[in-house]
Amino acid sequence: MENNNNISNKKDSDHKRDHLLKIYLTEGEKATIKKMAKMVGISCSAFGRAILMDSEYKKELLDILKVRYEVNKIGANLNQMAKVANQSGQVPKAKLIKNMHRNILTQLNRI
Repeated sequence: MENNNNISNKKDSDHKRDHLLKIYLTEGEKATIKKMAKMVGISCSAFGRAILMDSEYKKELLDILKVRYEVNKIGANLNQMAKVANQSGQVPKAKLIKNMHRNILTQLNRI
């Protein structure tokens, strides 16, 4: 029984994150990493571990980032369409388009 306790304690200490890995980044690289971590709702440390260590999570994370990127592109297009609609007096349709974009982003944030 005593051995089991030692094993579990060792296992706990093996999983403690007390080692620092220092890397050098440009200001742009640092900003990109922070932005990507924020986009998926995790810390920069968790993001780095996920990208470097977990290939399955990495694929899911990259898929989410790709979807968010595409939705943001769609949003930019919708904003351009809304601007034209506002200028032409078709405001109700423009508001509908903006609401649809906002709803899509809300759903993506839940993933």
